[in-house]
Amino acid sequence: MTASPNTVPARPLRLRALVGALAAGLAAGGALVAACSSDSSSTGTTTTTTTTTTSSTTQTGGAGGTTTSSTTTSSGGSAQGGAGGTGGAGAAWPTCDTQPGTAQALTIPEIWQADPATPTEVWVNDAIVTAVSRDGCVPGQACQIFLQADSTYASLAAGAHHGIKLFVSGPTAQYFTGVQVDDVVDVLAHAWRFNLDTQNELLLQVNSQLRGCAKTVGNLAAQPITGVTLAELTVQAYEQDIGPLLIQVDTVSGTPGLPLETFGLWETGQFNDAGISEVVSLSPFFLPNAVFTGLGNGQIAFASVTGVFGLFVPPPAGPKFKEIYPRSMADVVQ
Repeated sequence: MTASPNTVPARPLRLRALVGALAAGLAAGGALVAACSSDSSSTGTTTTTTTTTTSSTTQTGGAGGTTTSSTTTSSGGSAQGGAGGTGGAGAAWPTCDTQPGTAQALTIPEIWQADPATPTEVWVNDAIVTAVSRDGCVPGQACQIFLQADSTYASLAAGAHHGIKLFVSGPTAQYFTGVQVDDVVDVLAHAWRFNLDTQNELLLQVNSQLRGCAKTVGNLAAQPITGVTLAELTVQAYEQDIGPLLIQVDTVSGTPGLPLETFGLWETGQFNDAGISEVVSLSPFFLPNAVFTGLGNGQIAFASVTGVFGLFVPPPAGPKFKEIYPRSMADVVQ
């Protein structure tokens, strides 16, 4: 349906129900958490359970043992995977003071170009932190860190393949607790395209077998790419064409639910009653405590929303949900 640009369109029942189902099914952690939250070489399970009424997900994880997490609802998910890697249990944990001889020095665009099919040890200099899940890694909880090569880009096309996600397992998150948004970091991790089941994301991974670290070497505030529309935020853009970048969308509307819930967005005045897999949602998972604050009730017309573009892919086979992850409530302008 189309409404006047000066009005907020009524939310069709179909989308309201679909977005409610999405919110109830999204567990904290973002796509691929299981790949980072278990720690052995090839077997074991990771379970993510929501406390809402509709969703409980279980999936095999990457590195042995069983990890279970419960949450109300914020965007998140998990996936099969996690191949074993280098590093013995008795070796000292890396500190990122210097590049180890076993790691190949690559830029983020070079990692995209290489697109390794199996975990490959890499060293990345001077990456800018654009978002950290829950506003900071917590020991014992899987953590996600978004990185960019440069502080900003003129367009999505200009920033293509300059962003990547770093997944850190719960048992190794203790080594990343100091990483903050706008840090410039040197990173040791294992790069590969996580392509089990329906997953298809190029990422950096750290767990007890795939060892890694991040050391802050400076500070630089990243600026979002402006002029981005919701229609440009597609699965193809995230997985293949563009990757995760800090973006800003203007003049969008949504109806917040509980503080822990994601909610769908639409261009203000131009709502399209699409299926939930076509909707771009706003997620609180990278905010402090993974909750929205100060949004109130009812439909809201936002002047702008800033955050990192990402995906949530519930196991075992999706669908793939498109997310914007603000880092503070200052990113959500009413």
